[in-house]
Amino acid sequence: MKGKLIRTFETPDGEASLEVRGEEPFLFGPQTLYFYANHGGNTLYLASYELHNDGATLRDDQIEVTWDGLYQVLVRLRGEEQAEEVLRFEF
Repeated sequence: MKGKLIRTFETPDGEASLEVRGEEPFLFGPQTLYFYANHGGNTLYLASYELHNDGATLRDDQIEVTWDGLYQVLVRLRGEEQAEEVLRFEF
């Protein structure tokens, strides 16, 4: 898996999780985030995303995760230099 673990979000039933990992931003550049799903001992790469956050790493107040069913998730990201972005994953 790429990047350092930033945060893990569990499904409502605790059977699976969404893992957010990231690379440290270089100077004032974007931070690359990686999203992984974990279920039944398996890890699935979902996507990567460039967060434009004025060279800072992702903070807890910049990410919101909402589960839409057991294996569908909405991720809202806010960066210092970008509008809110909503990502949707199904696994």
